[in-house]
Amino acid sequence: MISFITTARNDDYGKGFLDRFYASLSTNLKTIEKFGIPYEYLVIEWSPMKQYLTYVDKFKEYFASNKNLIDIVVKSDVALNERLNTTTFFEYFAKNVGIRQSKYDNLVILNSDIVIPHETMKIMVDLVKKGLDKKKYYRPVNRAHSYCDLVEFGRCAINTPERIPHDMEVAGHYPGDLFLILKETIIKDGKGYDETNLKHRTISQTAMDSEIMWNLYYNGCVLEYLNCDYLHIEHGRPNPYDGEYNTRGYINKPNWGFTQYKQRHIKENLIEISWI
Repeated sequence: MISFITTARNDDYGKGFLDRFYASLSTNLKTIEKFGIPYEYLVIEWSPMKQYLTYVDKFKEYFASNKNLIDIVVKSDVALNERLNTTTFFEYFAKNVGIRQSKYDNLVILNSDIVIPHETMKIMVDLVKKGLDKKKYYRPVNRAHSYCDLVEFGRCAINTPERIPHDMEVAGHYPGDLFLILKETIIKDGKGYDETNLKHRTISQTAMDSEIMWNLYYNGCVLEYLNCDYLHIEHGRPNPYDGEYNTRGYINKPNWGFTQYKQRHIKENLIEISWI
């Protein structure tokens, strides 16, 4: 029914990354399990530099006990063949992989530092059961902030939320944090995150989450705000970003999502994608 798509890498981004990701993953899994619906939670690792997350002590239990939790590893030889820096984390290319690999019609695309409160999850699940509109995408209207040690299982310690401001027609502030959309819509109208722009193929990517919203807009899709919150776990931002923000729309590569590369099932819920 729902495919959750997130990205991660064992590289200590922003300091304490594994703790933040654990807080997000463990809380969201516990919450979605309460609704008893079919789901998968895809974790896309891009060009890992250290041990795969499925083997990290902090996450072993989750990957071993929950077959809905799937680790998809895009190996560094893919980046090498794409003429990308193998040490750079290309977040939105990884999300493209998740979109293409997802098996359900309804997608929740979220960052690795996002916690979904129970009431927000319920609103999204109810919408999915009712049936999403092919010409809409959905986002919670409030973005709250906290630190990792304030995230409690089963409920979120949310401070005064920040109402997401409009960015012209697409509300392009923080759209990569969390949104709900039909897979058909993000493929047909969003066209995936742009893999053709050379400026997004250099250093850490920015604004690609807003760019896809412009593609949706130009193809007749509109935003529907959900009257609820989500929680963003605070962290440092040490990387330089590309600064590119294309609001004119784009046509993606036909094989976006790196569908041309080989897949190998290492175990039931661990998949490697590689060039060699």
